[in-house]
Amino acid sequence: MSALALAGCAGDKKEAEAEAGTAAEGLAAGSFAVVGPEDRLLPAGVAVYRAGEHDEPLWEGLAGEEYELEPGEYDVLVEYFGQEYWRRGVELAGGEETFKLPMGTLAVEVRSSRGDRLEGVVAIYPAARAEGPLVMEGETFEDLAVLAGAYDVRVTVQGRERWLRGVSVEGGDYEERTLLEPVGYLRVEVVDQRGEPLEAEVWVYGPASARVPVVTGKSDRPLALLPGRYGVAVRWAGTRDFSAGVAVIKNQTTVERFTFWRSEAS
Repeated sequence: MSALALAGCAGDKKEAEAEAGTAAEGLAAGSFAVVGPEDRLLPAGVAVYRAGEHDEPLWEGLAGEEYELEPGEYDVLVEYFGQEYWRRGVELAGGEETFKLPMGTLAVEVRSSRGDRLEGVVAIYPAARAEGPLVMEGETFEDLAVLAGAYDVRVTVQGRERWLRGVSVEGGDYEERTLLEPVGYLRVEVVDQRGEPLEAEVWVYGPASARVPVVTGKSDRPLALLPGRYGVAVRWAGTRDFSAGVAVIKNQTTVERFTFWRSEAS
């Protein structure tokens, strides 16, 4: 190849590099911070669209990640656990852009009349749209951040459902709901052949599920349960036993006894 050709190739390469550098220089680098209740940073997803055009995002990622976009006006979609929030006509020119979402906090407590904590699952839906998309799911006694609005809340405790309808949550509010449930108590005694107590693991199963326990615990410790019939499984030193149809009655304590044979050596 001639020197002229080599010079031409080198010139083309420099020109291409110069054009690429110019294009890169035309982009603005920045990131998004998404803030919820009590100014807590939220691990939200972010998608950036050309203003008025929402077919395909120009950039998408997580809050805190860096984007590179041409400076200009965009529509930005923030998604947090299925909740969508749009900011339209946002001017992006680089740097950090902070979105404070109009959110409140919803917490649901479930207790017995004696104050026992009853653990369960909380599912939040748009009001009057329980068949619609799930907004948020968590546990009883957990603070759940939701966009301001009205919701229907399904609370499942020990396999049984209750609904809280039309719960209104305002931006910046802490909305707490408490459900009181009538309960009875189950105390599982585990002894050896001489009647000496043994410490064992206990699983209690409800009528709706023979695989997932509604409550777990230890022997000789009262367990708060909704009235009904249960299956009870115990395990001591690798040995298991099971009893079916154990009745738990409101405001009463049911005692179920299991006996394991312990060798003289143990």
